[in-house]
Amino acid sequence: MIAQLRERPTILLVEDDFELGEALRAFLDIRGFDLIWFRNGIGAMEWLGRSHADLCVLDVMLPRMDGFEIAVAIRRARADMPIIFLTARGLKPDRLRGFGVGADDYLVKPVDEDELVARISAVLRRTQPSSAALAAATTIGRYEFDPHALTLSLGARRQRLTEREAALLSLLCASRGRLLRRDAALKSIWKRDDAYSRRSMDVFVHRLRRHLRHDPAVSLTTVRGVGLVLDVESGQR
Repeated sequence: MIAQLRERPTILLVEDDFELGEALRAFLDIRGFDLIWFRNGIGAMEWLGRSHADLCVLDVMLPRMDGFEIAVAIRRARADMPIIFLTARGLKPDRLRGFGVGADDYLVKPVDEDELVARISAVLRRTQPSSAALAAATTIGRYEFDPHALTLSLGARRQRLTEREAALLSLLCASRGRLLRRDAALKSIWKRDDAYSRRSMDVFVHRLRRHLRHDPAVSLTTVRGVGLVLDVESGQR
């Protein structure tokens, strides 16, 4: 079963057309989304560096940074960020370039607002982790992991996790001491197994290792080309 969308997902829109931006802000608000709107990529990237969005909608023809450049920058900073292009550039080379820089969908203007909402909702459902991946709160060595609260705690230290970090850690906990196959994790959380998804998973494995580094009894080992093993030294939980 796919996890339900958040009550009001936050959409980051980068669009320099004022009338279109205002229209999308009003329509998406009515349809249950919070819209953060920037008219250039510089402001959007600065905001994204300190805040959270569930999905980004990008125009291509923008001042200072075009949409393709923004998508590349987002992928470097937030490998798990879903991206939809909404642009007048509808030629096949443009669409292929959009998917090549990591877009989840590519829509050509003018687009019906209801179709845009349907595409946004479909991408969010596809990129959110499966609810089955979220297990009950558990201990990992000296850590307390609560996948529903998205927290990993060690004493007074509390680390807030992303949804995909929590989903991946839940799968690892469910197979603790045994191999979690890479392809199974990709299918469960990323819903696909391609070069981009594999790179994205590598980023999340690196993040989890960093979060778990404060307890030397806990190890997250890569079995090259096959999968991962989460283990806790004997005598630890």
